[in-house]
Amino acid sequence: MENMLKNYIVQIGADKAQVVLCKRDGSILFDSHYGKRDHFLEVMALIIGSVSATEQIAKTMSVEKDSDFMMSFANSSHGIFAMPTASSDNIELYVILMFENELNPAQFKIKIRKICQYLLENIKLKENKKNLLFENITDDEIERMFEGCKV
Repeated sequence: MENMLKNYIVQIGADKAQVVLCKRDGSILFDSHYGKRDHFLEVMALIIGSVSATEQIAKTMSVEKDSDFMMSFANSSHGIFAMPTASSDNIELYVILMFENELNPAQFKIKIRKICQYLLENIKLKENKKNLLFENITDDEIERMFEGCKV
């Protein structure tokens, strides 16, 4: 998945921006610049919380569920765009695009939409259940497994 997405980002000319793909719980699945910014994880947590809040606000505004609604925080040359999407196997995701010193930031609004569409059409994230170590395990069973272990 990583190479496919990286190649697509280059193909559409979004490689000057930092593109991050994460699950709705904040788990980062892909980072085009590998978190090379100061305080990357803290910034990502704030962005994800902001996007989630934006989604909730959109629900109060009667925005259609399938609209290409995005959070935008930008000026004429720097900014962040974040958009909810999903993989082709319906895992809910956020695509976050951060850019600096750009002459035409509006082009990134088009590019983030293209990335979201690409994910919907091409990327599958569900794991093969055959490789699971435990299947249908309960909390009680986990507690019994670790009984007597000292931390």
